[in-house]
Amino acid sequence: MIEVSLPWTIGPVPLGLTIAAAYGVFIAFVRREGFSFVFVISALGLVSGVAAFAVHLWRPSVDHMTILLTGQVVCTGVVFLLCWLSWVARKPEGKPQKLVSDVAPIKGLLASLAFPLVINVLFYLWPITSNYCAKLAYGNAYSGAKCRAQENFWGLHDLPLEIYFGVLFGVFGLVMFIVIVFRLCLNFFSPERDEAAPTAED
Repeated sequence: MIEVSLPWTIGPVPLGLTIAAAYGVFIAFVRREGFSFVFVISALGLVSGVAAFAVHLWRPSVDHMTILLTGQVVCTGVVFLLCWLSWVARKPEGKPQKLVSDVAPIKGLLASLAFPLVINVLFYLWPITSNYCAKLAYGNAYSGAKCRAQENFWGLHDLPLEIYFGVLFGVFGLVMFIVIVFRLCLNFFSPERDEAAPTAED
């Protein structure tokens, strides 16, 4: 019998966001609109939810940081694959889309690296454990009750929830970092446009 009493391992909020993200990706492919910022966010939400459920169903016998870093790398590749497929499946008519947008290089690189760096350091220093709320209840019953109430919405303080947020924010930063580096490489290696040669006068 399926256990439906709260709190779930992956709560209603991450579950609903994953379903909404899957719908966004599906609609983008059906309408063949190509990829956009909304599509990238939907792809991030989808891979985060899938990664969390995968860890919930099958937990590798390695430490949580190895799982988190592996999930971020793999899901980054999946996001780029989905973006490439949406680009291939787009309708040919309409305005041409830019593969990468103009960004401020230094600020963009620092900001994009901050996402995976901060989230990984936080989870390394304070890993999510299943007895987290019990520890709070031991020192402060109100904090423990509040923690359990939050678990009804987000899910248990356990590895799947850590993977969900770690992949969501970490992959976002990695994707932005790779896109910015790709943009910089295009600008560096692409030949500069020559100025138009003056026309000869008669």
